[in-house]
Amino acid sequence: SISASRYILSKRGEFEVYIDTSGNINTTLHYDSSGNSVNLKSTTLVNTDGQTPTNIILTFDARLATGNVKLFINGKLEDQSGLKTSAGSVNNWKDGANINNDSNSKLTVGIQGHTSGSTPTANDYSGTIEEIVLYNRIIYPVVPQTGELNIYKPIQELSESPIASGISNV
Repeated sequence: SISASRYILSKRGEFEVYIDTSGNINTTLHYDSSGNSVNLKSTTLVNTDGQTPTNIILTFDARLATGNVKLFINGKLEDQSGLKTSAGSVNNWKDGANINNDSNSKLTVGIQGHTSGSTPTANDYSGTIEEIVLYNRIIYPVVPQTGELNIYKPIQELSESPIASGISNV
């Protein structure tokens, strides 16, 4: 059982990945310094048997009109943000924004970080963390048997005519 939210990776004011008391993976990506963020939650529960590994992938692409933030659990798309909006919300990335850069916070593994940069002391993770990889570009899961992507990112969403219309992507 999980008695409190347990943080796997945290850089408070920028992003956080944690397991809630129900066993769901939750992520937070901040798009401004006021604490506004997009929050995603898995439907898959983390197995707490101490043996079964869980793979978590969180991606962000500011260039997309929808689905800027995606959460994959064990290669399956579990949750994603909606359409970009001018105001932004917990479900929608703010148009024109990037991930907030909080120079005061520190990257922490296995414990919830602090925005002030002080020593973290809360919501520590008591399991095994085998590997954490951070990329400065988007990487999507691939089905090993077929070599195909689990997600399709359209190259072009609108036509280039004077009055643009939607383009079908099949």
